[in-house]
Amino acid sequence: MALANENNKINLPHPDGTGGEDLAPFLRVKDLPVGERVSLQLLGHARFSKSQFGEGIILDAILCDKKFAFDVKFKSRNYIKLFRKFGDDAANWTGSVEVEIGNHLGNDYVKVV
Repeated sequence: MALANENNKINLPHPDGTGGEDLAPFLRVKDLPVGERVSLQLLGHARFSKSQFGEGIILDAILCDKKFAFDVKFKSRNYIKLFRKFGDDAANWTGSVEVEIGNHLGNDYVKVV
């Protein structure tokens, strides 16, 4: 969080370890093949996320040799499945999971199988 000092100068935080690389795009439903399950490789690096849809983590992942950011909300079935498989240490969230296109209340989403 940026803080103002007594001179109203804003002190910006240092960038978070991207090393100048381009940020990976978020994994979207359109990135998945229709009607198929595919393997998503989780890379064990997680960042906290907070949005209008709730709190969660963003995981680095690879799908079909392309790097993505996979957003997982804490109050979701995807989070429950991943937590049960990998445990409570995000550094251990490495390995493959199957994903497919799911639908909840008429909205498509990336579903961990």
